[in-house]
Amino acid sequence: MIRSVLALGVLGALTAGTTLAQGTADTVAQAVSDARVNLPWLEFKRVYEEKLRQELAATQAAAIAPIYSINSAEYQLRLSADGAQGSLRLSGELLRGQPLQLPLFAADLIIAQVTQAEGGTLLSDASGYRFYLDAPGSFRLDCEILLPLQEDARSPLIEFAIPAAVQNSLQLQLADGRSLLSAPGQEVQAGRYHFAPQQRLQVRFSQDNLAQAPVVDSFSQAELQDGKTRARFFLMPRRELQQPLRISFPQARLAERIGAKLMARNRLADASGELVVKLPARWQPLSLEFELDGDLEQLQLPHIVGNLGRGTVSVRHPESTQLSLAGTGLYQGLEPQNLTAALREYAHIDSAYAQLAPDQMLQIQLDHFKTVAAPAIVLDAVPIHQCGG
Repeated sequence: MIRSVLALGVLGALTAGTTLAQGTADTVAQAVSDARVNLPWLEFKRVYEEKLRQELAATQAAAIAPIYSINSAEYQLRLSADGAQGSLRLSGELLRGQPLQLPLFAADLIIAQVTQAEGGTLLSDASGYRFYLDAPGSFRLDCEILLPLQEDARSPLIEFAIPAAVQNSLQLQLADGRSLLSAPGQEVQAGRYHFAPQQRLQVRFSQDNLAQAPVVDSFSQAELQDGKTRARFFLMPRRELQQPLRISFPQARLAERIGAKLMARNRLADASGELVVKLPARWQPLSLEFELDGDLEQLQLPHIVGNLGRGTVSVRHPESTQLSLAGTGLYQGLEPQNLTAALREYAHIDSAYAQLAPDQMLQIQLDHFKTVAAPAIVLDAVPIHQCGG
C-alpha cells in the first residue's frame, strides 16, 4: 500500500514516543492529498523509527556527565638563577561523556613549547591553560615549561598550580650553591619525588649569602638599524639591595657614551677589557643606553653578577628585513603578562619577548628583502573607429 505524505513536515511534527497507527497514517495521507513525496508504509515506518532512535541516543548522551582520569603527571625542573626550566608530561583518558575542556594550569606557568599533544587540543587565555578533549579515548601532553623565581619571608621558592593525577612525580635538579629546604612527597631516588594529588606544587631552597644576592629583573631592548646596534637596558629591583650591583657588558665594542651621568661616575674596567658598571646600594629603577658598531651576528646581553632575577630581551629590526634568533636556552614568543607588572610598565613592554639562558650568546640573522623594479607598463594603441549615420 502506498501512502502520500509530506515527509519533512510530518517527521518534524512527530515527537519522540508517538505511535503512528495504520488508521492515523490513512487520515494524514487523505488530509495532504497534494503531497510531494510518496513513500510505502513500511519505508515511512523505518524512517520514523530511525529518527526516534537518533533523538533518544542524543538525549541519553547529553545526560551522561564526562568522566576522565589523568593517570600520570611527570614534572622535571632545573633550578637556575632566573627560576626554573623543565618539562611536563600528562597522560590520561576520557572514559565517557560529551567533549570536555579539562583545566590544567594557571597563568603562573609558562609553556615555552608544546612537543606533543595527542587526543585533544591545548587552549589558553589570560587565566591559564585547558586541554580540549573532543571524544572518549586516551590523551597525552608533553611541554617545555618556564617558571619564575618567587620569594617570601621564608625563602626563595618555585610554586605553581597543578591538576590532580593518580600518579605524580617530580625530577628535581639544583644548581651549584643551592640547598633544598622542602619538596613535595617522598624522595624515592636521588632528586626524584613521588607525591599525592594536590592543588599546588612547591619547592623551597636556600643559597649561601642568599640574603645579600641581588634580585633584579632586567629587559634588554635592542634595535638593529643603520649598521649599528642600539640597545637600552632596563633594570627593576624586586627587593632593596644591601650591596652594590655590578653589571658587565661582555662585548668590548661599546660606544664611549652610556647616556647617563651616573654611569660616568660608576664605570669600571676589569682585566678582560669589559665595561663594568657598579651601582650603589638602594638605587632606584633605571635604564642604561649603549651602542655597538657594525652589523652583529651575535650579541651577548649585559649580565648582572650574582643576580637571582630574570633577564629578557626583544630585538627590533627594519620593516624591510626578516629577523631570526637562536641561542642556547632561548625561548621566544613569550607574552608580556608573564613579566612583573612593575617591569612591564617601566619598560613599556606590550609585545612578545624572548628569554635567554645567562651568559649565552644570542645568534642574530637579518635577511634583507630584495627590491624588485616594477615592470614598465606599455599601452598598446587602440584604433578608434567613428561610425556615422
